[in-house]
Amino acid sequence: HDSDIDLLILLDEQELTPETEFALRRPLSELEAQVGVAINTLVVLKRVWESITTPLSVNINREGIVL
Repeated sequence: HDSDIDLLILLDEQELTPETEFALRRPLSELEAQVGVAINTLVVLKRVWESITTPLSVNINREGIVL
């Protein structure tokens, strides 16, 4: 496979700790190894995401699929 999956995880929390980020990314890493497809994961606080405007955020807001 030449494709990959870009995944944005928005957390409705006050802070994002390294432990929380690791807990979210670990199962995805295991899945990535099982299926052989790269999963690029970005973990962001929801309030931070809603307060920024970047080319990436514009693209995701326009083309992203909510899961």
